[in-house]
Amino acid sequence: MPARPPIQYQLSVPHGADLFEFVLKIIVAGVVMSATYLLIRAKVIEQMMTHPVVFCLMLDCFLIHVCTNASKCEAFVTGCLGTMAFLFWLMLFHGSAVQLWAAAATFGCLLGLASLLVLSVSALKRQGAAGRDQLRAFGRSSVFLCMAIWGIPILSIANTIRPEKFDGILYRFDAGFGVQPSFLIGQIFASSRMVHGFEYAIYVSLALPVGLLYIGHLRHNVKWPIDVLQALLVNSLIGYLLFWVFPAAGPSFAFPQSYPLHSPALSAMGVKSIVFDALPNAMPSVHVSTALLIWFNCRPWPRGRLLALAFLVCTILSTLGLGEHYLVDVIVAFPYALLIQSLSVSRAPDSGSLLLGLSLTAGWIIFLKFGYMLFPTPALAYGLSVTTVVLALWQESKLGRSIYAMSGSFSVESGNAQPILVD
Repeated sequence: MPARPPIQYQLSVPHGADLFEFVLKIIVAGVVMSATYLLIRAKVIEQMMTHPVVFCLMLDCFLIHVCTNASKCEAFVTGCLGTMAFLFWLMLFHGSAVQLWAAAATFGCLLGLASLLVLSVSALKRQGAAGRDQLRAFGRSSVFLCMAIWGIPILSIANTIRPEKFDGILYRFDAGFGVQPSFLIGQIFASSRMVHGFEYAIYVSLALPVGLLYIGHLRHNVKWPIDVLQALLVNSLIGYLLFWVFPAAGPSFAFPQSYPLHSPALSAMGVKSIVFDALPNAMPSVHVSTALLIWFNCRPWPRGRLLALAFLVCTILSTLGLGEHYLVDVIVAFPYALLIQSLSVSRAPDSGSLLLGLSLTAGWIIFLKFGYMLFPTPALAYGLSVTTVVLALWQESKLGRSIYAMSGSFSVESGNAQPILVD
C-alpha cells in the first residue's frame, strides 16, 4: 500500500475584510463581558437593574433579539441564561425581602444582558455571512441602549457649554394660553398619587413601544418605503442638535422652588436667558416626537395604532405634568416629527412634507428666540398652536397614506402579510 501523505495542520488566519470582521467581533465580545464585570464589581449594575428606563432598554435588547433573529434553540438558551442569572441574584439576598418591582426590573435587565452576551459570543463563533448576521443582530438589539448611553454625555457637554437656558421665553409664551398648562397639569398629578405614578410609568417606558414598533417592521415581509430605525435615530440626533441651538430644561428644573403649586409672576420673569444647572432637552420635545413617530408608523396595524394614539396622549400629559416640558415644546414636536418622518422615506422624499416640517420647526425656534418681545396674546398663542398642529397632522396623513399604500396592502392585520424571521 502506498504510504499516506503526512497530515498537515494549518491555522486559518483571517485577512482583509475577514480580519476586520474578526477584530470587530473580538471588540464586541470584549466590551460586553468587561463592561458587565466592571459594573458588577463596582456594584453599579444592582442600581441600574432597578432603574425603569434601563429596564425598558435592556428588555428591548432581549425582545428584538428573540423576536427577529434568534432560532428557537438560541431563544431558549438566552432565556435560560437570564433566568439562571436572576436566580443567582435572588440568592445574594440570603432570604431577605425583595420588592416585586425590583425583582421584575432585574429579571428584564438580565434577560437583555443575556441576549447581548449570546449574540456577541455567537458572532465570534460563526464565520462568514452567519457571523455578519449575528453582528447585525447585535447592533439591532443594542441600538436603543446605545442611543441612550451616548445621549447623556452629549447633553452634559451642552449644559456645560450653554449654561444659560431660554426657559423664561417658553414660560412667557405659555402664559398666552391664559394659564400655565404644565403647572396646571402638574397640580393635578400632585393631588393624586395614582395618577402621578401612572403617568411617570408612561414617561419612563418610551423605549418599550419603540422596540415593539421596530420589531413589527422587521418581522413582516411587507417592506414599506420608510426606515423606522433611521427615523428614530435621526429624531434623536437632530433633536440633540436643536437642544444646543435653543437650550431649555423644563419648568420643574427652571423653577424647582415653585413648581407645580405656584407659577412665578410674569413681572419677575425677564426676557433674557436664565443660568441654572440642568440638561437642556426641552425644545422641541423629543419625547413627544418619538411618540408621534410611533403613532405615524403603526398605521398598518389598526388596533396597534389606537394603542399608540392612547400612548401619545398619555405621553403629552406626562411631559407637562411631570414638569419636563412647556406646552409650546409639545406644539413644536408635531412639525418636527413630520420633518423626521419625511427625511426617513427611502423613495423620493415628499417635498411638501419636508418643506412644511422644516419651515414650521425652524420658524417656531426663530420666533421664540428672537421674537419674545411680542408678548403672546391668547389669540396669537392659540392661533399659532392650533394651526401648527393641524397643518402637521394633515400633511402627515397624506404622507402616511402614500407610504403604506404603496405596498399594495394597507393593513397588515388583514392577513396579507405574514411574519418572517430576519436571519
